[in-house]
Amino acid sequence: MKTIQITAYRLASNSKVANALINAARNGKEVTVMLELRARFDEENNLDWKEKLELEGIKVLTGIPNKKVHAKLCVIKKRTGAKTIQYGFVSTGNINEKTAKLYGDYCLLTSNRDVIADINKVFNYLRRPKSDPAEMIKNCKSLLICPIDMRRNCCILSIWKSQKLRLVEKQRSLSK
Repeated sequence: MKTIQITAYRLASNSKVANALINAARNGKEVTVMLELRARFDEENNLDWKEKLELEGIKVLTGIPNKKVHAKLCVIKKRTGAKTIQYGFVSTGNINEKTAKLYGDYCLLTSNRDVIADINKVFNYLRRPKSDPAEMIKNCKSLLICPIDMRRNCCILSIWKSQKLRLVEKQRSLSK
């Protein structure tokens, strides 16, 4: 493994994930964590983790002015010979052992190039949050990015889905 980039909205006070990231950094891996400092009820805990992670040489990104970063993303880059292989992770969960006991989340681990390209676009923007988000995160093929295109694309998908359902219903009635 060469690099790990991960977003963390709400870390547990004794987070196994954060400790694994620290171990990776200690083992010479390049680790970047986007840590949301305004995660409701966890502000102090995340500030503590920010300090611990930075002391271990981890690059900590702290968000976008006047916005919360609620994404649950990770990209891992691994070098195999002359090739770099990337793995992407997208989740609805907070990567928090405490809240994982309360909620069921969906997770996707993938090597799909379109998904990974979109995740990399998000991390490129998070490294430069004062840049134009529409320019930095344009043309995502797999992820809906808020506030750039999520509302518009959800409406488009909703209309498409309702039209498809109407077509299916019409075909059912014709086949009866």
